This record gives sequence, C-alpha cells and structure tokens, in this order.
Amino acid sequence: MWILKLGLYELNRVKEKAEDWVLIVDFSIQLGKDKVLLIYGIRQKEIPFGRSLKCTDLQTLHIESKESWKKEDVSKVLKDLKSKLGTIKYVVSDGGCEIVKGLAMAEIKHTYDLTHALALITERILRQDKNYMEVTSELSKMQIALSQTDAAHLIPLKQRKKSHYQNIKRIADYLAGLSRYVKEERYTQPRVVVAQTFLSVTK
Repeated sequence: MWILKLGLYELNRVKEKAEDWVLIVDFSIQLGKDKVLLIYGIRQKEIPFGRSLKCTDLQTLHIESKESWKKEDVSKVLKDLKSKLGTIKYVVSDGGCEIVKGLAMAEIKHTYDLTHALALITERILRQDKNYMEVTSELSKMQIALSQTDAAHLIPLKQRKKSHYQNIKRIADYLAGLSRYVKEERYTQPRVVVAQTFLSVTK
C-alpha cells in the first residue's frame, strides 16, 4: 500500500516549471487489450552526460492505459504536460507512428534514442547489400531445414522484423560461432557457408 501511495504521489506532485525539459516517451509491450503510455522527464541541465541515465535520474510524468492510442491522444497528453512543465525542448522515443505524429501535432521536436538511430543507419547501409540479403534469406531457410535434425541446436535465433537491424551483433556472434563449428568439421551442411559469407561482408 505504501508503494502505491508513493507512486500516486510521484505522479500527482507539482513538477518544476522550466525551459529545458527533455522527455522519454514509449508504449509498453502490449499484453491483453491495454497498451500503456509511459513518459519520463529530466531537466536538460541535470542530464549526466558522462554516464547512462538511471531510473533515479528521471521523474515519472505520466502513466496511462488504454485499449487504443491515436496520434490525437498522444498529442493531448503532451500538450497537457507542456502547460504544466513549461518548455519541452525535445522528446526521445522510437519511431512509433502514434508518438511521432502526436509530437508533430503538439509541435515538439522528436529525436530517436541511440539504439533506434543506429538501427536506422545500419538499415540504410545493409538493406540493399546483396550479400547481406542472401545471408538473411539463408538464415530463414535454416529455421525450417534444421528444425527436425540432429543439428536443431544450431537453428538461428528468430528475428523480429521491427528489431532486425538492432540485433546485427547477435547475428554476427551467432554466425561467428557457427563458422567455428564448421571449421572444426562438427557440422558440414552446405547451407552454413553463410557464416563465412556474412563474416567477410562485415569486415
């Protein structure tokens, strides 16, 4: 009960009005019918640029659960926050449609978080690369080809389409391990030559 009371106080207490608020906005991973909008904030002057942010650095500004969110809903929440906080210099978030369009409607600058920014750069580099496309195609085929064999433990990790370009290191690490496995002649199926192909591309 005390935790609930503290949480309610944190949400409802009056926040300092200032000209340098920076917000982090995201939706929860949806479970069931509801989707939760979560907004954290920090004064720009308080950002510790020498290290990563911690939860204790941030102030919880908004938590709201709804079955469906539209850009208009996100915009309204942000406009309400602007009236309470003062100036929101920019918002850090992924490229979610409702958030990005809601920010535009509220006339607040959007910037990608580092993970998504790097993923976008990686996508621009690799999406037209023939060798990379061949590798990802072969990895998909391996999901099926190895599923009921004695090499099933070598099945590559299934990649979510949205986070595919965020997980390049995981793919590279997997293929590096697979390449070592092949060099030791512990598995010789021709399809695993994609490991060498990918490693040569990433160099």
